[in-house]
This record gives sequence, C-alpha cells and structure tokens, in this order.
Amino acid sequence: MRVLIEPSSALPLCSVQLVLEGGAAHDPADKLGLGQVAAELMRRGAGGRTRAELDAAFDALGASFEIDVDHDHVSMGGMVLEQHLGAYLALLGDVLAAPALDPRELRELLREARGALDELRDDDRALVRRFHDRALWGDHPYGRPAGGTRTSLGALTLADVQGWVKRWVVADNLVVGFAGAVGKRAERLAEPLLARLPTRAAPRARLARPAGMAGATHGRRRLVLVDKPARTQSQILMGHPGPLWKTPDFLPLEVAMTAFGGTFTARLMTEVRVKRGWSYGARAYLSRGRAGAFSMHVFPSAEQTPDTIALVHRMFAELCDGGLSDDEVAFAQRYLERGFAFEIDTPERRLHVRLSTLLAGLPDDYIQTYRKRVRAVRPADIRRAMKRHLDPGQLLTTLVATRTIAKRLPKTAGKIEIQRFDSY
Repeated sequence: MRVLIEPSSALPLCSVQLVLEGGAAHDPADKLGLGQVAAELMRRGAGGRTRAELDAAFDALGASFEIDVDHDHVSMGGMVLEQHLGAYLALLGDVLAAPALDPRELRELLREARGALDELRDDDRALVRRFHDRALWGDHPYGRPAGGTRTSLGALTLADVQGWVKRWVVADNLVVGFAGAVGKRAERLAEPLLARLPTRAAPRARLARPAGMAGATHGRRRLVLVDKPARTQSQILMGHPGPLWKTPDFLPLEVAMTAFGGTFTARLMTEVRVKRGWSYGARAYLSRGRAGAFSMHVFPSAEQTPDTIALVHRMFAELCDGGLSDDEVAFAQRYLERGFAFEIDTPERRLHVRLSTLLAGLPDDYIQTYRKRVRAVRPADIRRAMKRHLDPGQLLTTLVATRTIAKRLPKTAGKIEIQRFDSY
C-alpha cells in the first residue's frame, strides 16, 4: 500500500488525493479519450447512488471532488472537514469500487466531451499545445490528445469503459495521499478503501520514451502552421525533446531555462517584451512529464509574428553557442532556491510535490535536498547539459495563425506544413 501523509493541525481540513498510474497515453490508438471518459463516468453515480444523489452526498459533507487525467495518471480527490474524513473516504471507495457506469450518463458525457472539443478550438493557447504535441511526438502515445477526437469519442462504448475500469482500478495501482488534519490515523483509514479494490496485479504503466521528434533529422527544423481564420494574434510554441525529470541533466537545464526564459528579467523576456514590446509574455521551460520536452512560448500580434519567430530562433542559437553568464546562472539559482518555498508552503502543495516525484521515480528526499542541489549546480554542469540536449537545428515551431501569414514566415524556421485548426 502506497500512502503519503503530510500532516498539519493548522486547520481542521483534510486533502485527499487518489492517483492511478496509467493515463491517457495508454488509451488504444482508436479509442483516444477512453481514460478521461471512464474516470469521469465513475464520478457520475456510484455505490447505488445516481449522479445527483452522489453529488448531494458530497455536498452534504461540504466536500469538493475533482478528477484530472493526464497522459500518465488519473487523479481523484478533494478537500473535506476533518470530522467528515471517514464518510468522505467511504464515498471515494464507492467511486472506485462500485461505480454505476450508467449508459445514459455515458451518452451525455460523450456529448459533453464533443462539445469540449469545440470549445478547445476557440482557445488558441490550448489549440497550439494540441497540435504541437502531435507534431513533436507523432504516433507515440504522448502525441495523442487526452480528450480524444470526434472520431475516437464516437467509437467509445460502455464495454470499453468497463474494460478500462477492470484493468486499471486495482489496489496495486493506487497511490493515496493525505494532507492537513489527518495525523497517524490516515493510513488506517485508507486500508478499508484499498480493501474494496481487486488485488490482481496492476498493468504495466510505463511507456518506452519517444526516440525523438517526429519527422526530424539532425539539422532539420519543422514549422507547423495551424490555419485559423481572422487571427490578429499568434500563439507560438517552439521546442524539441528534452531530458526526463529524474535524470541528472534535468536540474542543470532547469537552471539554464530559468536564466534564459523563466523570469520577468530573463534574457528572452527582456528582448521580446521589454525592449521590443512584441509579446506580453515570453517563456522557456522544461516539462516534468515522462516524455520530457523543452518549450518556448510567445504570443505576438500577427504583424510581428515573423520577426518574433526569427528573433527567438536566433536567441536560442546564441544560447546554445555562447551559453550563459555567471551572473545569469547565479540569479537563476537564487530564484529557484527561493521560489521553491512557494511550491511547498502548504500541506497540499507538499503532498502534490511528493506524489509527483514518487510517480516520476525521483528520490524520497527531493524536497529536503532541492535547494542544496540547486546551489551545487556549476556553470560547467550547465554547459555539458546544454551540449547534450539543446539543438537549434531540431527546433519545432508550431503556431496558430491565419494561413496568409505563411509567405512572410522566416525560411530558416523550416518547411511550412499547413493544417486546418478543426482537422484534429
């Protein structure tokens, strides 16, 4: 039984998180969105209660309950008063062990999921991420959308959902986290919840890491233009695969990306926003998922899009060739070291970090040693990590814009691939 506890007596509140390994990346290629639909359907009636009755039972406890599905995990949980923790866990046990899986609710859920896809197409920032991930990882499961497509959602059946629940909702596949006013009784309270779940072995939830960027060869950039009519502003993502969170090179590169584009005074923000005013924000970061990727995000006006892409590409090349100054590195280290306090300033946030690091395969002492390890990063470590992992010739640029902009985009960004915004 994997139970994490972050106790605090400051408030009579308890936070509970249940995490199942195996998220959207494990959906069959022709059943995309299955994990998200199945997890949500479990929430819509359980333990002999209808959806309305289950909602009323949570409301009667003054409790919240949310579900989140990413490529690697399914998370369920929320907040409840300490005095109602036992009753809350009993409801969570119903959701896990006795979901109704009502076919009428499934039909309604699928209708809502298709509507959510339409809403996503109105959100250019979410849209560029959707197309960027597909271009970056291609046919690998990490390139697939967690919410599915219209075609895949139309193929989902109740039998698919039942099969997903049977496969993934087993005791061996569950991690339980408590934060707040729980004390030593938390692990005891978790035992009956786990006892209700099947005891068969959990399926393998680890995927082979993508070999590299889809369609890329060394020194060949790609540019994907997501054509959407009447865009006056462009949403742009640039990047390529990066190291995994658990690898030794991740922290030196995290320092480097913080120095390059992780703060308001970083080099990227200074050149793009402060000096030129081309984009309200400009950010560079590493993802902490199991795929591992480096990204830069800017959102200039349509008029300034070509110049912004050319500038960011040039700055990235200069970063790879010239590195960072000692002052930039020292500032980034101080920023990360001091900012970490805000990542762990509440029991709930500490629990989130502990769950994330456990599932990513990081050491148990991640929180205790993070600041020390940040301080220990040397400029030489950063140079070696950048040389291993950063390559201007591999940059993928994805932008949501109107196709008339294509003729003005810099040729150095790569051959343009135009895709309709509603095609995926």
